[in-house]
Amino acid sequence: MEKMINRLWLLVVLFITACGDECNPITLPIHRLLIFLDKSTSVDGQNPLLESRLEDAMNPILDSHFLNKGDYVEVRLIHGESIGAKAVLQKDWKEAPPCEADMGPESYKQAMQYYQIRLKKQRKSILNELIAHLHDKSIGSVRNETDLLGTLELTSDFIKTGNPGEINSVVYISDMVHSKDVPRDYYKRPIKDLADAESCAQNDFVWLNSNRKIDVKEFDNLDIKVRFTGGGYENTQNEQMRYYWKALFNEINPTIKIDIQ
Repeated sequence: MEKMINRLWLLVVLFITACGDECNPITLPIHRLLIFLDKSTSVDGQNPLLESRLEDAMNPILDSHFLNKGDYVEVRLIHGESIGAKAVLQKDWKEAPPCEADMGPESYKQAMQYYQIRLKKQRKSILNELIAHLHDKSIGSVRNETDLLGTLELTSDFIKTGNPGEINSVVYISDMVHSKDVPRDYYKRPIKDLADAESCAQNDFVWLNSNRKIDVKEFDNLDIKVRFTGGGYENTQNEQMRYYWKALFNEINPTIKIDIQ
């Protein structure tokens, strides 16, 4: 009798364990997304076309990068003091999806619908904060310059603070024109052509190695998306900056995956 009771108890334990395993969600890699939003005077944050472009650009990115428990989004502003500025937004998704083993099919379906609604609401909240920062006029004189190269140190630090196995991505919403006296103000001395862009990228990489704290290994296979702030503005340098940034990212780490639109 005692052996039979022990066997029955073992079966109960195995059954409970099996159910518990069904309830454990599959461990998925955590996505960490760093968004740089340009607040310099060259970007007209009050232009409704830019707001529409920002929404069109960010909706699919948030859908694919902010969807699992632990996923994280950080937003930093680009201006004349990019390095010294604190993050203006930091959000992570703390909620695991419902477990089908805990409920019937209909209850699970309903729970998943509510889960997706909450997740969508959080993404919308992130987008709304981005738009609010786009419109904000309160940051003052730091808007007079654009320290794009400083964002590379911030990116290196961002990846370094993560954990192994996490997927890091970076998004720029910017005209991508660095406009500080050092190493070069690309508004005062614009790039002429592809050859000039490649030469500038090589020179700036040398300057970065001496003046910014960048660990090029942190950029291994990094996914970087650049979304220009519009092609209708005066003095746009989209094509020149496309050449320049592709060349500069290749100098930093040739494994970087760059998508410029």
